[in-house]
This record gives sequence, structure tokens and C-alpha cells, in this order.
Amino acid sequence: MALHNFSLAAGLAAEEQAQLATLTRGEELPAGTVLFREGDQGDSFFMLAKGTVTIRLVSGRRAPIQLANLIPGVIFGEMAMLEGERRSADAIADTEIVIYEVTKANFDNVLGVNPTLAAKLVANIAREIAARLRVTNNELRMISKTAISRKIALPIMPTYS
Repeated sequence: MALHNFSLAAGLAAEEQAQLATLTRGEELPAGTVLFREGDQGDSFFMLAKGTVTIRLVSGRRAPIQLANLIPGVIFGEMAMLEGERRSADAIADTEIVIYEVTKANFDNVLGVNPTLAAKLVANIAREIAARLRVTNNELRMISKTAISRKIALPIMPTYS
């Protein structure tokens, strides 16, 4: 998947897309690669161009809780970077993947050099987060209805695209 096809590049002029490309580092990684672990410093975010990635939570249970299955086109890891917080979950490549990485240093540089581009990027990231929140809300709504009717609790495992 080409960089200009990601939601992060939506609404960007050709020159802005070229500048976005200078911020990213593309990399091909094998299945099983740990991109980050819960508690790691959030100093970059990723765009998944090829393959699949699982976001999971290990919270003292025997088996990790699978939070999401990511497919090409998804941006992930941006929350920790934007908040300056540590990672809230693990991200592990299920298959061979191709990712684009944007470091906090490069992102912060754009904030200073080209505030208009930075504003567009932040707006696009906000739209991505809002779309995921909407999916999660719908999943919770369905789970809640099922749990009420069956008096059970079900795990949450949305797939984001």
C-alpha cells in the first residue's frame, strides 16, 4: 500500500504528501516481530502497508487478551506518541509486514516547520481515532445487549480497518 493511500494523507496536496514521505521510514519485518510492548515509551507511530498485526494486552492472565487485529491501511501507536505516554498494549506482527514509521522527533519537526501540514495530520489522526472509537462503541453496544439477554459477559475483540 502506498503512503498516499493512508487516511493520514487524506486531503494533502502533492507537495504535502512528498513532505509526509520524508517523515516516514518504511520497513519490511518478519512474522513475530514485536513492534512495541505495553509500557514502552511511545516515541513513534506506524502505518501498516502489508500484512497483519495483533494488538494485545497482557494483564497477569495466563493468555493475552486480543484487543484488535489490524489490516493494511491502519495507523496505530499514535495515542502514546501524541500523549507522551507509555504504550498501553503490545503490537506484534502476525505475518510478514511492511510498515511506515513516523517518529515523534520527525512529527515535532513538522509542527515547527509547517504548522499547516501538522494541523492536517493531527486532524487526520483524530478522524482515525474517532472511527475506532465508533467501532468500539458499536461493539460494546452489541456485547451489552447480548450480555443482558443472556446474563453473560463476552470479550471485546474488534477488527479495525
